[in-house]
Amino acid sequence: MIVAKSGSGPCAAEVRSTEVLSRRHAIIAVFGAGLVVVACVRLLLGTDGLAWPRDPEVLALRWHRVALAAVCGGGLAVAGVLLQTFLRNPLASPDLTGVASGAGLGVLVASYLAFRGGQTLSPVMFGPAAVVGALVTLAIVGSLARRRGRGDPIALVLIGVCVGIVATSMGLLVQHLMPPDPARSAIRWMIGSLDEQMPGWVVALGAGVVASASLVVFRLGPSLDAASMSDEEAASVGVRVRALRVLMFVLAGLLTAVAVMLGGPIGFVGLVCPHLVRSLLGPSHRTLVVGTLLVGATMLIGADVVVRLVSLEYGRLPVGVVTALLGAPVLILMLRRGVGAWGG
Repeated sequence: MIVAKSGSGPCAAEVRSTEVLSRRHAIIAVFGAGLVVVACVRLLLGTDGLAWPRDPEVLALRWHRVALAAVCGGGLAVAGVLLQTFLRNPLASPDLTGVASGAGLGVLVASYLAFRGGQTLSPVMFGPAAVVGALVTLAIVGSLARRRGRGDPIALVLIGVCVGIVATSMGLLVQHLMPPDPARSAIRWMIGSLDEQMPGWVVALGAGVVASASLVVFRLGPSLDAASMSDEEAASVGVRVRALRVLMFVLAGLLTAVAVMLGGPIGFVGLVCPHLVRSLLGPSHRTLVVGTLLVGATMLIGADVVVRLVSLEYGRLPVGVVTALLGAPVLILMLRRGVGAWGG
C-alpha cells in the first residue's frame, strides 16, 4: 500500500490555492482601507488642520477634489496595466509611451484654435480633444513600431518616448503662440493640476468610463494572462491575440484621455502603481486591475494632500510635481535593477 506524503496531492494544492486567494483578498482589503483613510484625511484637511468643514460649500469642494483625483489616478493606473501587458514591459506607462503627451497636445491645439476664433475652450471640450490626441498618438506609435506586420514591444516603447518628446515640444510651441494669460494656465495644466472648475457631471462621466473600462479588463483577465505570454502560446489556448491587443490599445488611450482631461498629463502614476501591485498580488489580471485601481486613486489623492500641506508664495504646488517626485526614484530603482523587459 502506498501512503501519500503529507502536503502533497490535490487537497494540498487546494489548500495552497485557498491561502493564496485569501492573501490576495487581504491585500486588496488593505488597499481599499488605505484609500478610505487618505480620502478622509483630504476631506478633513483645511487651513486649521484636521477638522470637519462646517460650510457645506467647502465640504462639496473637497469632495469634488477627492473624486477628481480618484478618477484621474485610477484611470492612469489601469491604463498602465494595459500598456504593460500589451508591450510585455513593466516600464510601459501612458507618459513613457507618449499617450499622455499626445492627449495633452490635443487639448492645447484645441485651446489654440478656440483662441484664434476669439473664444475660450470650455473644460467640457477637453475630453474630445484629449481622446483625439491620445488615439492619434497611439496610431502613430503603433504604425511606426510594426515590423513584418507585427508590433515590436521594444520598438513601441522607444518610439513612444520619441513621439512623446515631439508632442511635448509641439505643445510648448502652441503655448508660445498664445498670449501670456492663456499660456500661463496652459503651462500649469501641462505640469498636471486638478481643475476645481471641472463640472461635476464631467467628473461623473469620467468615473463611468474608468469603471466600465476596469470592468471590461476584469472580465478579460484570463485572456490578458494568456496575452502576457508569447502570441503563439496565447493563440494556442483560444485567445484572439490581434483583437485583444486592439481592444487594450483603445482602452488604454481612452483611459489616458479621461485622466488628461481631468488633471492634465500627470506622470508616473501609470508606471509605479501597476508595478507595486504586481509585486504584491502577482500577475493575475483580475486581482491586478482591482488593486491597481485602488492604489492609483490612493496615490493621487495622497499627492493632493501634499499639495494642500505645501503652501507656496504664488498658488499651490502642481500635483504632477508631487507624483514626479514620488515616481522618479522608483523608475530609477527599476532601471538600476535591470527591470527592462517583462519579468525583469
